[in-house]
Amino acid sequence: MVRIKLLGNRRLYVVLGIALILVGAVWKVKAQDPRARFLASYEDIDINSGEVMHTRYLCWLRVSKDVEETWLSRAADRRGPAAWRRVHSDIFGAFHTHCHVFGMATTQIRYLEGLDGWVKFDRSAKKQIGNQALLLWQQETTRDVNEYIAQLFDVVKCLDDEGITELAVADLSGVAVAPHASLTNNSIPD
Repeated sequence: MVRIKLLGNRRLYVVLGIALILVGAVWKVKAQDPRARFLASYEDIDINSGEVMHTRYLCWLRVSKDVEETWLSRAADRRGPAAWRRVHSDIFGAFHTHCHVFGMATTQIRYLEGLDGWVKFDRSAKKQIGNQALLLWQQETTRDVNEYIAQLFDVVKCLDDEGITELAVADLSGVAVAPHASLTNNSIPD
């Protein structure tokens, strides 16, 4: 009878066998979902409430999912069930950032919050501004919200120049951005 002599310790072969099985399992998971990443974090916005969700993945498993309130979600009325849109993708090993339609959404919320800090919005004005931003987002673009913020900036600057410290609904009479009628849910803005 011929015996095959094992090279080294048996534990080494056991560890190598387990490692090969794990590599095969990870490869199978990755092959089933090519978008899955080893280490990734995503930021999404609910276009019906203004809440922001942060999701983190490690070894293709979700390790955390946090939903945070924002200035907009506190100011506006919820406009239906959650409708999450991707804002930002941070993927380990990707040498570029992904461009998303709602990539400016969290920045727009910070702009609105900053304008509210500059000249205080009264409760009803804050609600009207928040509801208008959500309505514009529901047209699947952030372009109109940029226009709206620019008009709000002009109003806030004029109020500040006049020494007025609070913005009321009456001050919003000249601020109006209608959603682009040519946009549908499947179209991409130019």
